[in-house]
Amino acid sequence: MYRIEKINENDCEIIKYTHCGDQHLIIPDIISGLRVVSIQKASFLKCTCTGDLVIPDTVEIIHPHAFSSSLFTGNLTLSKNLKYIDTNAFWMCKFTGPLVIPRCTVNIGDFAFYGCDFTGTVVFPNNIKRIGMATFSRCKLSTIIFEEGWEKLVIDNWAFSDVPIKGPVFFPKRLERIGFKAFLDCDDIDSINVPYDEFIFTNCSKLSSR
Repeated sequence: MYRIEKINENDCEIIKYTHCGDQHLIIPDIISGLRVVSIQKASFLKCTCTGDLVIPDTVEIIHPHAFSSSLFTGNLTLSKNLKYIDTNAFWMCKFTGPLVIPRCTVNIGDFAFYGCDFTGTVVFPNNIKRIGMATFSRCKLSTIIFEEGWEKLVIDNWAFSDVPIKGPVFFPKRLERIGFKAFLDCDDIDSINVPYDEFIFTNCSKLSSR
């Protein structure tokens, strides 16, 4: 079911999942006596599981396209020790419900959650250095919250484009950069605590009309 590769005497990474016949998928934290600390590139690509996905707290890195184009429509539970979510990691998965980003996450790669159906509020912990290009584009989040105490943060191009965010968005004081059209077509944002820029908040009618 799980093909693994040994990293050291204690740890391994998943390089391929070969079953995909269940509704829910709970990935084990130990396989063949080794701790699962990494999920390799495309290892669950186009997985046909249709329910929830639970990633164990031993996992620290999810590599590019790891779960891309999978059929999950339930909840996603991320590892509490997850540091890196790489490019296209969950591209076009259809997770519903809330998304909880672990406190130790440092980087969320380009298109990582593109097209997912997460709803409600997502809170961004202050360890994050970068939210990648189109990372949350076309998700269904209604509120985004940035914690206090950031050292720096980059929000890249199209990061939240076409997301139905409502109400105010309060950005961290140490915001390094907001990219081109990062909030394209976010029509229901009604206030921000940074200067309005039409190339960032493109087609945000409640802001442009002020």
